Amino acid sequence: MKKMNSMVAVLCVAGITSACSAEDMTLEEAVKTWSFMKGTWTVTLPDGTIGQSRGRLSPAKNAIISESEKALHVFGWDPKTKMLEVQSFMGDGARGRTLCEKSAKNVITCKEGYMISPEGDEIQVEREAKFTIVDANTYEVTMDSQTWILKREVR
Repeated sequence: MKKMNSMVAVLCVAGITSACSAEDMTLEEAVKTWSFMKGTWTVTLPDGTIGQSRGRLSPAKNAIISESEKALHVFGWDPKTKMLEVQSFMGDGARGRTLCEKSAKNVITCKEGYMISPEGDEIQVEREAKFTIVDANTYEVTMDSQTWILKREVR
């Protein structure tokens, strides 16, 4: 595994420190924070391709599960760090985990994490992803200067 950017992040992931977030979050708060993702969404990828994503509350009511044709993401909470967490399972077999925090009223920022490639190599993720809630029916995900736009399908 590559060296992490932040010693605090290492301690948080290992469960050694509780200084992981400006405001420790509960499971209930985390599920409420991610709940904007519930529903069926039309996704516009950075290259203009259109896709679809569906978000729903997990049967245990402890996470939001988002599924698309190419990936499954579990948006939840890490009990050790008391931070928001995303676990991803990609169509090619890659998987990953990142820690996030609510950085502004309608913004969730994810910074520290790792991916495991389809070949089994663990790679430290040193980039930032931002989820910005634009309004009740639109949110954006920005990463590496690219933006995915998600619009709720209203029936």
